[in-house]
Amino acid sequence: MHVSGYAIATAKNRNGLHPRGYCMCEHQEAIKIFRRFYPRGGRLERFIGYTSMYDNKPNIQTSPRWCPRTYKEKKA
Repeated sequence: MHVSGYAIATAKNRNGLHPRGYCMCEHQEAIKIFRRFYPRGGRLERFIGYTSMYDNKPNIQTSPRWCPRTYKEKKA
């Protein structure tokens, strides 16, 4: 996972805080498996979730259903 970018700074997050970031999956097979679950598109590929203003970790507690790690475990 890596943070690909940050939201636009506004009046609410200019007080020394970072705006929320976009967490993306770096796995090699992430796009291929993502397209199996969502063949028609309409969603950002490899997107996991947003970070909070204070952290570089996503605000979710579970992995997405298209996660390559869990997909391989279920398939085996």
